[in-house]
Amino acid sequence: MMPDKKFKEDLPKDIEGLGRGIVEWEALEDRCREAEAALREAEEKFRAIPENLEDGYYEVDLKGTFIFCNEAYADIIGIPREQIIGNTYKKVGNHDSQMTLQIFNNVFRTGIPVKTSNRTVTRPDGSWREIEYSISLIKDEKSLPVGFRGIVRDATERKQIEDHLKELNSLLEATLESTADGILVVDRQGRIVRYNQKFVELWAIPDSILETRDDSQALAHVLAQIKDPDGFLKKVTDLYAHPEEESFDTIEFNNGRIFERYSKPQRVDGATIGRVWSFRDVTLRRRAEETLKESEERYRITTEYSKDGIAMVKGGIHIYVNQSFAEIFGYERADEIMGKPLFQMIHPDDRERVQGINEKRQKGEPVPEKYEFKGIRKDGQPLYLEVTARRIVYQGEAVSLVFMRDVTERRQTEEQLRTLSLVDDLTGLYNRRGFLTLAEQELKMANRLNRGAFLIFTDLDHMKEINDHYGHQEGDRALMAVANVIKETYREPDIIARIGGDEFVILALEGDSESSAENLCDRLYRNLEFYNNSRERAYELSLSIGEVRYDPEHPTNVEKLIAEADKRMYEQKNQKRHLKFDRHENQTKENF
Repeated sequence: MMPDKKFKEDLPKDIEGLGRGIVEWEALEDRCREAEAALREAEEKFRAIPENLEDGYYEVDLKGTFIFCNEAYADIIGIPREQIIGNTYKKVGNHDSQMTLQIFNNVFRTGIPVKTSNRTVTRPDGSWREIEYSISLIKDEKSLPVGFRGIVRDATERKQIEDHLKELNSLLEATLESTADGILVVDRQGRIVRYNQKFVELWAIPDSILETRDDSQALAHVLAQIKDPDGFLKKVTDLYAHPEEESFDTIEFNNGRIFERYSKPQRVDGATIGRVWSFRDVTLRRRAEETLKESEERYRITTEYSKDGIAMVKGGIHIYVNQSFAEIFGYERADEIMGKPLFQMIHPDDRERVQGINEKRQKGEPVPEKYEFKGIRKDGQPLYLEVTARRIVYQGEAVSLVFMRDVTERRQTEEQLRTLSLVDDLTGLYNRRGFLTLAEQELKMANRLNRGAFLIFTDLDHMKEINDHYGHQEGDRALMAVANVIKETYREPDIIARIGGDEFVILALEGDSESSAENLCDRLYRNLEFYNNSRERAYELSLSIGEVRYDPEHPTNVEKLIAEADKRMYEQKNQKRHLKFDRHENQTKENF
């Protein structure tokens, strides 16, 4: 059938409209493709955000099945990411399933996000982590719940630091309360920061004043007790105006009491943050000194019962010592010391300084009344002494009157505390705090010298199996053995630490070819193999190692180096074959 006339007239118009439709359709397709590309880019950016978080991030569906988690989450709970995604929270980690289910139900029911306090999670390798985590709903475009998302933060180190600070604070409190001196600590703003009970007893300050923490109120209360309140207050004001100065003086009370007052700045990292005041009631001692001036015999009777060592020195020679003084230096009788030169009782490290102070005192020149020095006992052992000495006139001649106290135990305790805060008790290596402190300084040196450095992170394989099969004492022995192998492997300048249960870290500056990362790791493997071959035990020690190089041209911090080396160590550990654990010593030994 031939088209009619009207169809022929309308045909060009339809073709023209069809052409425009095709063009519009192609433009619409282009916009769709652009939108899809933008959507993919947005999704990639969205996924990049949790991947770069230091905290763990995860998403689960309404059934509790993991649909996503970042690498940080996998590192925190100690399970590879591929073993997490697709599994439920009941199968991942050491969770309290009932409590976790209740938390998810509450978030689902109320829609209100939840943030938990610290919880302890045990990892598959037996180590543990203290974590904080939050949970919130994931909703679709219709605002209907489709799952949950959460943030997990590793609070292990903070918890350890908090526990350590509690221990140190407890020790500080015990030390403050055991001393015979009254201690007061005031900050730069004039607020009372700390005091001990002896301070309260010495000054009889009411609790209502101490509770205000206002030093000015405490000062106002004590002024009425003192013979020279203006001089007392002026001394305090001058010291507060000069925060770096130290001071020692005496305070006389209206009732006849006499206090020694010692003040020095309180410093933290070299910055003065306050002032420490120490008060000692020396009323009896001062009365003994006055008695000495009146009668030598009365003086002898008084001093012989003193627990402090008391001596008189003239021209560098001991002309009198009491029994306590003799016992401090390890002598049975006081007459073994009388007539001996002063320098024989002083350690060579401090001999010149102490003799110089004594000579100036004899001449009437100003010298500190109170100071410490290192002495020598009869058996040659060193000891630390706290001395208060002043110039007096005895039998018409200038002599030094010396009151001495043995503070060796206190000094040793202080050194032990400093050591304990940096050194691991079990292995004698640095602990995490000690490593971070020294490693930061080492990296600064690497920057100055423009030299690289290597950080090696190693972990004792199958520590849990050793503890389970042989007991924790054997586990400790295994850790000490690893520590000894590491110490024998690396140089004395290298920094070696045990920073976790079975985790060790080494920082070595880059030097010759022997200091390359490959050589550093190979040396450790060889020494460990030698150790295993030279010992008869039911198992062999095995280590997983990760290493990273520090480049001074691209500086970073120690924590990031540790994290990267730790990650590489776990990659190696996951690649190892897990051999059967053999408990019997008479069977062929197998690596863990």
